[in-house]
Amino acid sequence: MIGLLMEKDVSSLSLKIFCVDRKIIETLYTISNPLNPVDKGEPPVIDKLIFPYLRSFSFQTNIEKNSSYNIFNLLDNEKNVNLTTVDINNQICPMIPNDFPKYLPLESLYFFVPTLKSIELNEGLSSYSVINFDITKSYPVLETLSLKFKDGRKNIIFDTMTLKTFEFYQVYHSISDYTIFPNLTSLYLFQNNLTGFFGDFGDLEPSSIYISDGERNTIYTNVTTNLFQSNCYTQYIFPIGKLQTKYFPDCFRCYGNEIQFLVTRDVFFAWVNYTCPIKLDKLIYPIGLFDLNKPIKITGENLGWGYNIDPTLSVMIPNKEFQFRNPTRNGETTIHFSVGYNDKYAFNITWGPEILNFLFSF
Repeated sequence: MIGLLMEKDVSSLSLKIFCVDRKIIETLYTISNPLNPVDKGEPPVIDKLIFPYLRSFSFQTNIEKNSSYNIFNLLDNEKNVNLTTVDINNQICPMIPNDFPKYLPLESLYFFVPTLKSIELNEGLSSYSVINFDITKSYPVLETLSLKFKDGRKNIIFDTMTLKTFEFYQVYHSISDYTIFPNLTSLYLFQNNLTGFFGDFGDLEPSSIYISDGERNTIYTNVTTNLFQSNCYTQYIFPIGKLQTKYFPDCFRCYGNEIQFLVTRDVFFAWVNYTCPIKLDKLIYPIGLFDLNKPIKITGENLGWGYNIDPTLSVMIPNKEFQFRNPTRNGETTIHFSVGYNDKYAFNITWGPEILNFLFSF
């Protein structure tokens, strides 16, 4: 094995390292080089970094010489049988391979990447029982966190105000009040063995909430929640187990046929003949000179989740805001917010240049 011809304390190391073959195994403890890096080119192509006796690997750099190299791929080989800790402290973080770690007996994986906005950890880290993310310090701009494991024996502890998207697959976590994340827009919980109380999203109005244990009609019997008004304004899929109260927002009563998988059978039948207080904020839409080719914003109350709408409509905020793609410069038509309810949720609207709509108003 090649050993380094140097003392153990090499804090004043120059930019040159000379190696000699002593025909014996030597151990490299620490290399500390406070000097500024100098670009001296790069070695011939390599496909592995082999350190049979190395237990911990710490990598820190702000310069990426060759982006085709991935430090995770280089380290993850059958020779590094003792490498249990990898520490990445970079301005630039390489992509974590889907099958990482394949060979490493990895026990600890550390990141400090201040510019990182998205993290996805895959099921290769299945031997961990607790993962603690100090996100606020290590990832101050992190927006997306995706965790996927083979089983649900993971306890995730984290705290950050920047996250917008959560994707948890078979992960234990104790959060019930998601309003502590003011920027939350999407929440996906899949086969997470949820328990406890699932709280209100308040004024966050995330675009989507998807909670499932893998089968559409399976009820979460260990979860207690309520149907909150805030649930009306998100794509909401959550088979409800226990309701703390029997309050149902109008949006759920209005579209019982479309969301019956969310509630018990007796509750659904109680909504069959419900008169929905659906309304539009206006029926006449002036079109400005520079807005002729743009969709029209339709707003109102209890407009549905967009399950059976006209093809000219698209949902922006469930029950609150839709877009209508007008095919002509001016005109009128009937739009349906659910064709499954015949004409109960249909409205006649008119659109056109502002002066034309002024005349229509009389």
